[in-house]
Amino acid sequence: MLKRFVRIVSICLLLVFLSSQLCFAQAAVGVSVYLDGTNIAQGFIENGRTLVPIRVLSEGMGYAVSWDGEAQMVTVEKENVKNKLLIGSMQATTIEDGIEKEVLLDTAPCIMDSRTYVPLRYIAESLGSNVFWQGKDDGGGNAIVCTPIEILLEGVSFSTKTLTKTGTLEQFGAPYDTIAGADGVERLIYMRPETKTMLVFGFCEDKLFEFFTNDTDVKIAGVNVLQKNSAVEPAQTTNVFYDSLQDNLPVGLYINMAGKYYSPYQSMTNKDAVMQQEGKLAFYLTNALRRKAGVQDLVFSEALADVDKAHVASMAENGFFAHEGLDGSSIKERISTAPTFAKYKRAGEILAKMPNAYYACYGWLNSKSHRENMLSDAYVYTGICVDGNLNENLYYAQVLVKL
Repeated sequence: MLKRFVRIVSICLLLVFLSSQLCFAQAAVGVSVYLDGTNIAQGFIENGRTLVPIRVLSEGMGYAVSWDGEAQMVTVEKENVKNKLLIGSMQATTIEDGIEKEVLLDTAPCIMDSRTYVPLRYIAESLGSNVFWQGKDDGGGNAIVCTPIEILLEGVSFSTKTLTKTGTLEQFGAPYDTIAGADGVERLIYMRPETKTMLVFGFCEDKLFEFFTNDTDVKIAGVNVLQKNSAVEPAQTTNVFYDSLQDNLPVGLYINMAGKYYSPYQSMTNKDAVMQQEGKLAFYLTNALRRKAGVQDLVFSEALADVDKAHVASMAENGFFAHEGLDGSSIKERISTAPTFAKYKRAGEILAKMPNAYYACYGWLNSKSHRENMLSDAYVYTGICVDGNLNENLYYAQVLVKL
């Protein structure tokens, strides 16, 4: 009887030991890992943290990785920082500039299907990168790892790694407006009338997730990226907008840590709120382009924004793109539903199907007819509405009116 009891206890202890070292696939939730906008691997969630195979760290992220099978230890290092992790242990060691410190992890490295998995956020952040999380309805999501970018703007030098909302307010002052994004990104909008420039700093988890400027003096890593002969090749997170109708000059810089074609309508977001924020952002971008062209700002009207709501919803639902609705309605007929603007002197409508408001507005800039409408000094009022589907290009409609 005693031997049987000892055997049972031994088996239980062995199971406890193994469970501390092995990951259980049936409890794992899938995660797509992105590095600077490119999908590099699949991981999974355990104890609320993303774990990835160690090969991802070396092959995908360029870290030096070594494995000590006898000690069951993983060592990951980059430049002056080294991390040591033991399989099954919540205790890790970080050595930076020769100074060693112990770190308590949220989840332990483990082995599954003969592959070693380590916690992504701890490794990436300790080695100088930012990590963002985008959740999905199924409990999984995207883990977004971003290499720091050094930016010089208005005489202020900052890194996308370290800039916070508080730091932005200290360096650039109070914003013209703040858009509390339903996609989890809070955007600080700066309109500089003296230079006719616009800045957008978008923060997620108090880290810089999105950045935009049309200030042609902006520099990345010491290079002015909005000069015609810039030697900088935009990364997967960065896009330079050009004015194809004016000597193909660079006129805007857009950075998004999730990738330069980021769509704000993601899983687990409030659709109506996302579409409203996109309309508001497109309005500010439109006025920034008008200021550059020496044209007065447009006045935003909610009534005009409502004019095309049913139309863009129909385009998104039915997959067509046209000024005429499926019911045969024209923009003139749709404006007539807004009593304040029914007796207009002049009216116009411009449409776009783009990833986000930045691409929509610069798409209008590079289309002759859309540009003429957007930058026309004949219009005084505007309304912008947006609709679309998850993870797809969104439909934008801007209505322009003069009474």
